[in-house]
Amino acid sequence: MDLRDYERSKFEIAELLRSVDTFVSRDRHDLQDRIRDLFSRLAEDRFNLVVVGRFSRGKTSLMNAVLATDRLPTGIRPLTSVITTVAYGSKEQAIIRRIGFHRPRDPARRAP
Repeated sequence: MDLRDYERSKFEIAELLRSVDTFVSRDRHDLQDRIRDLFSRLAEDRFNLVVVGRFSRGKTSLMNAVLATDRLPTGIRPLTSVITTVAYGSKEQAIIRRIGFHRPRDPARRAP
């Protein structure tokens, strides 16, 4: 799915939420709050999926399958023993963040 397909799907979901909202009774504040929450979460463009388990059990391979790509490192030794966040963007890149350490976003640019 490219960015245009993603945006199109996002707008279709928003339209479905609007349709549902028209059928919700105005005295059902719980449902109205839930619909507003879903709109807000849709606008954030993110969700969290947590995969937890013992080391070398295929968690990273599972995430690669979910992402339909082999971008996360896999191997015999544990390679992703830290919290790993994956975000969709128009440009493929990897950003490594550690306390006291920052890797520049542009590999051609050197850190000062």
